[in-house]
Amino acid sequence: MNRKVLIVCIYLCYPLLLSSQTLTRKEFIKAVLEADTYFYYEQDYEKAASLYQPLADAFPDNANLAAKIGMCNLNIDGKRNDALRYLKKASGNVARNDDEYTEYGESAPPDTYLYIAIAYQQNDSLEKAIQLFTEAKRRLAGLDDFNTEYINNQLKNCMYAMESMKKPLSFRTDLLVPWLADFPGAVNPVISKNDSVFIFTHKQNGKTRILCSYKTADKWKTPADITKQLGGLDRYYSNSITGDGSTLIIYLDDGRDGNLYYSQRKDSIWSKIRNLGKTINTIYWEAHGFITPDGKTLYFSSNKPGGKGELDIWVSEKERDGSWKKPVNCGSVINTPYNENTPFFDPERGILLFSSSGHTSIGGYDVFRSSFNRGSWSHPAGLPFPVNNTIDDSFFIFNNRDTGFITSYYDERAGYRNIYTIITGETVEKRITAEGTVTLQDNLAVDPEKASILLTDARTGAPVRNIALHDPASYRLEIKPGDFKIIISQIGSKTDTVNIKAKAVTVPGISHLTDTGMYRFTIAPGDYLLYIRQPGYKTDTIALNLPADHAGSIININSSLVPEKVYNQSFLMIRNILFDFDSYKLDDKAIATLNMLRSILIDYPELKIEVAGYTDSRGSFEHNMQLAQKRADEVIKYLTRSGISPSKMTRRAFGSSDFAALNTNADGSDNPDGRRYNRRATFGILDPKTGVTIRKETYTPRHLRHPSSFKYNIILVKSEDDMEPNQFSNLDIASTLFINPVKIGSSTSYIIGEFLNKTGAVRYLEYVKEKGFKDAYIITQYDLYDPQDESVDDSMLFKAEPATKVYTIQLAASRKPVDTNYFKDVEGVREIYSSDKYYRYVAGEYSSVTRAKPVVAALRAAGFKDAFIRNLNSIPK
Repeated sequence: MNRKVLIVCIYLCYPLLLSSQTLTRKEFIKAVLEADTYFYYEQDYEKAASLYQPLADAFPDNANLAAKIGMCNLNIDGKRNDALRYLKKASGNVARNDDEYTEYGESAPPDTYLYIAIAYQQNDSLEKAIQLFTEAKRRLAGLDDFNTEYINNQLKNCMYAMESMKKPLSFRTDLLVPWLADFPGAVNPVISKNDSVFIFTHKQNGKTRILCSYKTADKWKTPADITKQLGGLDRYYSNSITGDGSTLIIYLDDGRDGNLYYSQRKDSIWSKIRNLGKTINTIYWEAHGFITPDGKTLYFSSNKPGGKGELDIWVSEKERDGSWKKPVNCGSVINTPYNENTPFFDPERGILLFSSSGHTSIGGYDVFRSSFNRGSWSHPAGLPFPVNNTIDDSFFIFNNRDTGFITSYYDERAGYRNIYTIITGETVEKRITAEGTVTLQDNLAVDPEKASILLTDARTGAPVRNIALHDPASYRLEIKPGDFKIIISQIGSKTDTVNIKAKAVTVPGISHLTDTGMYRFTIAPGDYLLYIRQPGYKTDTIALNLPADHAGSIININSSLVPEKVYNQSFLMIRNILFDFDSYKLDDKAIATLNMLRSILIDYPELKIEVAGYTDSRGSFEHNMQLAQKRADEVIKYLTRSGISPSKMTRRAFGSSDFAALNTNADGSDNPDGRRYNRRATFGILDPKTGVTIRKETYTPRHLRHPSSFKYNIILVKSEDDMEPNQFSNLDIASTLFINPVKIGSSTSYIIGEFLNKTGAVRYLEYVKEKGFKDAYIITQYDLYDPQDESVDDSMLFKAEPATKVYTIQLAASRKPVDTNYFKDVEGVREIYSSDKYYRYVAGEYSSVTRAKPVVAALRAAGFKDAFIRNLNSIPK
């Protein structure tokens, strides 16, 4: 029996089986797992809910089923009240951790606490949502799938939504065309620039069809169904159309492997869809494509490797032969660690509309706009409330014939979606409040005495106002229309610049930083640049564009300043100082090293260091501790005599411990070469916030390295060009971690570390790969600083045995090696030859089965039918 028939049989049998309560345990598990397929893999939430519902009716005390129905309803129009009801019911019996939870058990999954907070958020009960997000953060801490950053973002979104709702925008919605009333469920409006062709998707009962209308005598004719012309499938979604209405871009759901296609029109006949090609479509998820009116540029969303997060927006130009160039990521101004989707670009205005769940929003997906000026994108500004609201908002296009937008909008009174025009009713001269936070990426506090914010006219560069900072790290500013820049910076950090578009340059009002880390300023529509500065940090420059038809009352802008010592590649990379036996005298090499260190300490007056002394294993414990102290003291004395304040340095003595090299050979005989590398002084950075020291160990010959001396770093990416720090802004970098650019050959490796054990490095490696650094790998400090190594490659990867389970996806197993070209379209495939004489081919590492499920579904859809999830450590060695 094939899978589809099995699903139908189970579904049809539910009422009979459940009404008589005759389901065996095996039948119950089978029914739950079948519904789970639609929930997790297909993400067909309506179908999944319809399969869970009879089970929940038969087993009303099953919290797990209630939770799953609630989670499904969060993703179904008009079901947010039901979602809250089911999740509240499920919250009475929640598994304490992932080990206690089973997909077919009675207890709800641990993340139920998170979803009930989302349900309150969607129902506009924002104070309650804040309370429950905070509670979820406490309850879920320490679990594999727990994401502190996500919950923090939701807390911020709730507060932003509460502020936005204080000044709701007045607007009017009208059906785009009267006959659309006959097509409830109409979505994805597509209108040619010449206003001759109108195409939309009609979705009912989980199936879609594509309808097309042509304009005659300035009226849209009754639409014709063109689904069969396109190929006859029931999974097409209209995306965009060229300006003359001749080429249509279609998204096809291929079963979790979405791809983009095109169809061409001759008169009223549309061709069967054709794939846009391998340059655009991958084995990953291409979710939406927008073709510009001239047909020469494609903006599309994809979660393929190399992006900033999950779904990212990419852009590709068409070659003369009709093929598409290699796509370019739109960058971290547009893309976040989360999802960006449904791009729409208006070349005449230079404005990109897109939906995002990563930028500060009112809730879920919100629609944002950004303008492309002077070679860069402006800071995305969200559309106002209630155009954006606490449920998902996406797929907005500009109205060709009027101001405002056209979109598919859910009508609460009608109980379904349809396609409407949205026209705002507010004047453009009203003031707009912008607020956000200023933070430092090394987790230190913003210094209000040193930090500054500058607003400038973006067109002339003339300063408009210096903004005083009173308390770290927020400010408020009010201005009238104009073309401005606001510069926020702090010494030692790179400057942050925000572009803001307005119509005049008058700037009344007061601005200051508050103790909440928030800033606020009020402006009218226009074009600005915001510069954020603090001594010791790279100035952050943020472009902000608010065109005349932006009628919202509040936008959110955040800035995170990068330490200059990181940005300028001056990270502390001083070699160990070595000493002769039983000596603490500094030789010429040691003095040269200390002179380099002295220059760094002068350049970065805020930097404090630890000097640590060590000995080899010869001598008594007491003698070696005294000798280690003398070695550290001698280093500090030299630096003090060179003009470095003693307050910038602390001393540590480790004596005959923490060896970097072997003191004896395997047979117990003396190893004088190894002992030489143990007689050393090392240097570490003192973090004034946590008191933690980040110690650096440098070169020891491979054959002398002590097993306990290994420290681990992660190479995030190699690049021939210098990378901006904001390209790493999606990473949650603890205060004990730094990104270190290291020149190796002709390229620069961007390295983060260090980790004291393999397990910690492997866990963080999985995290950075999920954040988009798919080619990241682990090296040791010796690989990093070894002068004999001119390059670092994957052979340096340490595959640790994690303390917790690590899951992978097995693609194939064979008695003979398989040509790796067979897996060429799959990222990160590796071969494992095991003691059972099988060659196994696996891809990816995941902290839980839940995280691996969407990937294995995509791989199966791509043709790897035997792919399955397994515990990596269960593979025979």
